[in-house]
Amino acid sequence: MTKRLKIGILVATFLLTLGISNTSQAKSKIKVYWDNHDDRLDTTHMYTAPAIQKGQQTGYMWNFKHTKRIHKLNNYKYTEWNLYSAVSVITKRGKGIYYKISNADQSVRGLVYHKYVTRALAKNVNSFTSDAEYINYLKTAPSQKLARQILKLFPNSQVSLDLSKQVATLNGRNSRTGVMALTGFTNKLDFGAESLTFLHDRSESYKGYKLFGSNPGSFLYRTYLLPATGRVNAVAKMLDAAGYTAEKRAKMGNYQLGICIYDEVGDLDNHKNDTLIHPGGSPSFYLIYNVVLGGKEN
Repeated sequence: MTKRLKIGILVATFLLTLGISNTSQAKSKIKVYWDNHDDRLDTTHMYTAPAIQKGQQTGYMWNFKHTKRIHKLNNYKYTEWNLYSAVSVITKRGKGIYYKISNADQSVRGLVYHKYVTRALAKNVNSFTSDAEYINYLKTAPSQKLARQILKLFPNSQVSLDLSKQVATLNGRNSRTGVMALTGFTNKLDFGAESLTFLHDRSESYKGYKLFGSNPGSFLYRTYLLPATGRVNAVAKMLDAAGYTAEKRAKMGNYQLGICIYDEVGDLDNHKNDTLIHPGGSPSFYLIYNVVLGGKEN
């Protein structure tokens, strides 16, 4: 064997070894803690972190191999996300926990650093002590984005904490009418009422979900995680078809509004022991869309 050939073999062996080493490092760069393989029914619901929404911090989404930035999260300030995997990623700064997330229609997908998103958690309505406290929560909490849109449908109706606590439960509906029984109030309009079932136009739909045969409560339930504005616009059409036009709703200021919205969010009290790797803990996220206008009984 010639000296040149020996050198060539040594160089080739070195490069092959280096290649194997680099491949090994590339494979070990990401360690999967858990992955539910994009199962929408078993995901943790997240929001873009407040610091990024306010422009106080810049965040990026990476491809799943963490080799390329693909989106600037600041362009998705008020986006709701599905989180379905947690991984450990080795970067130049060390090891960090990243989440695999997607938006509702999965048009935006990738890895984000765990601090760039925040869990979708809601406070239990029974934890509030006054109308003013609860109204402020509805107007400011990230989890109440859908609730804020619904409030606009009844611009002159005052939110009642008492009534909201009554409608917070999933029980108490009449099996035939769908109307909730109330104490101290007469139920004047109920999102779960059969009388609000949309029978106006069989072709009317939103994002592929038909309005026909649904009442506002059941429609919101079926379309969870889709953008709030479009869903509430569809609900407005249902109300219009049932005779509750915008003009009529504006005149319902003498009725009080009971509202409890859990739009695929967890109860804050039940998630105090969540970890970064399992930010949703054992899935205990709720879909509650109870909205009632009640007349105060004397």
